[in-house]
Amino acid sequence: MAKVQHFKGLNTNLDNLYNSIKQVLDAQKELRIVSEYKGFLNSVPLRSIVAVNTSPKVWAGSLREIHVSITGNPDDYAVEVASGAWFGSLVWPGAVGLLVGGPIGLAAGVAVGGIMA
Repeated sequence: MAKVQHFKGLNTNLDNLYNSIKQVLDAQKELRIVSEYKGFLNSVPLRSIVAVNTSPKVWAGSLREIHVSITGNPDDYAVEVASGAWFGSLVWPGAVGLLVGGPIGLAAGVAVGGIMA
C-alpha cells in the first residue's frame, strides 16, 4: 500500500524533514533501517529510506517493511510512504485464485504470490 502527498510553496528544509522521519523510524524498536539514499533521480533530488520489521512475532497483515521517499525541492516536493505486509503477497493472489479457479486457482495464486514476494 502506498500514499503520495504533494506539497508546494512551503520552502521546507527537506534534510530536516528526512532526518525527522529517520528519527521516528529509529525510535521504533521493531524496525531496522536497511537502506538510505540521498541523491538524484532524473536530475530531481531524492531522499529515500527503507526500514524492515525485525519482530519475531509475525501475523498475516503485520508490517513487513516501510519505504519513505522525498522527491523534489523545498518549494515543490512529494512524500511517498509505502509499506508491505507479511503474507499479503500470498493472501490476495490466493484468494482471487480460489474465487476464479477453485483449488487449482488457489495453488496457482499462492505460487505466483510467493514468486512475487
